[in-house]
Amino acid sequence: MKNSKVQIGLLYGGITSLLSILIGFALSSFGLSDMSSGGNGWVNALILILGIYLCSEAFKKVNEGYLSSSELIQMSLYIGLVVGLISGIFSWIYLTYIDPEMMDKIMRVAEIKMEEQGNSDEQIEMATDLMQKFMSPPFLIGIGLIMNLLFSLILGSILSLFLKNDRPIF
Repeated sequence: MKNSKVQIGLLYGGITSLLSILIGFALSSFGLSDMSSGGNGWVNALILILGIYLCSEAFKKVNEGYLSSSELIQMSLYIGLVVGLISGIFSWIYLTYIDPEMMDKIMRVAEIKMEEQGNSDEQIEMATDLMQKFMSPPFLIGIGLIMNLLFSLILGSILSLFLKNDRPIF
């Protein structure tokens, strides 16, 4: 069953990534979400929950209907790994090649928020310089990976309470 956990987790990680990217583009295209403000957070969380749920159901089908909490958490981490890598790579490609102006838009939104909070010009300049350094490809991929792994671990742990179906001892 170990191989099926890895395969199913990676498969649903890919599906979840693709779904997240497509829905993010659709929301942005229809003006329902502004990618510069990171407004897709709740949508991405719902997509990740759906991916973990579908993954658990697929695993139950190949495992005689059984699924332990640890198995679901492991598969959630596989999903988080794939989603994190793909979203990090996609963010880098999007911000570098597809819409390079988006980075300027993100920076302007951040500056406006800092001005509204009463930060000085010097603080704002230091923060924007730091943000530009962190927008490098390795950082985008790394932060996408870490955040998605952490979030999928939390969601997988919570969902395992409801979706598990432990194999009887006897």
